[in-house]
Amino acid sequence: EIRVTPYRLAAHLSCAFATYSLLLWTGIDVLHYPNTARNNGNGSAVRELAQSMSTEMMNCAKKFRRGAAVVTGLTALTVVSGAFVAGNDAGNAYNTFPLMDDQWIPINDMIDPAIQPPYLNVFENTAAVQWNHRLLGCTTAASAISLSAIGMFHPAYRAILTPQVLRGTLA
Repeated sequence: EIRVTPYRLAAHLSCAFATYSLLLWTGIDVLHYPNTARNNGNGSAVRELAQSMSTEMMNCAKKFRRGAAVVTGLTALTVVSGAFVAGNDAGNAYNTFPLMDDQWIPINDMIDPAIQPPYLNVFENTAAVQWNHRLLGCTTAASAISLSAIGMFHPAYRAILTPQVLRGTLA
């Protein structure tokens, strides 16, 4: 049976996601109308928009952008932890949700004294890997839903978001 270590699997998946994300970013950038066509080459459309916004609106925009960055980071971390679940076959050991072996947190299964140094339990212990992935998945989902709800229903945030961003929060 051919096996790939979870570390190599996670590295490969991370590189694939990074490559895909950069290609998508580049493709969207190529299709987007450049600011130079509208502003005689000085690229000041973003500066003009920022100057037209109040300080409160700019603070809301910065907070929303930070929230989007956090959700993106959580998503990436969840994907990488999924590679460790796949590499350790952890999905076969604990295949019920939300409980794992009829426990919320199977702490006795999550720390294996044979794995040294102990911090490697996070990457190599089947129960720990599965629990971390579940925790990250639920946290990511809650964060994404919260960010979308804030963008759609909070009046201050809804006022600063463009129609494209509002559609993106629904995705």
